[in-house]
Amino acid sequence: MQFEVFVAGAGRALAFGGRYDDLLARYGSDRPAVGFAMETDALAELLPEAS
Repeated sequence: MQFEVFVAGAGRALAFGGRYDDLLARYGSDRPAVGFAMETDALAELLPEAS
C-alpha cells in the first residue's frame, strides 16, 4: 500500500509513504514496516508569513 497527501493549492504531494512489509524480511527480520516522508519546503511555502 502506498499513500500521498495533497493539499489544495500545493500543486504536488506534501507527504507520501507506504507499507514495506517485505523489505525487512530481506535482512532477516520478518516484521511489518511503514515509512513516510514530508516535503517540508513545499509545506513551508503554504504557510502564511509571520508578521
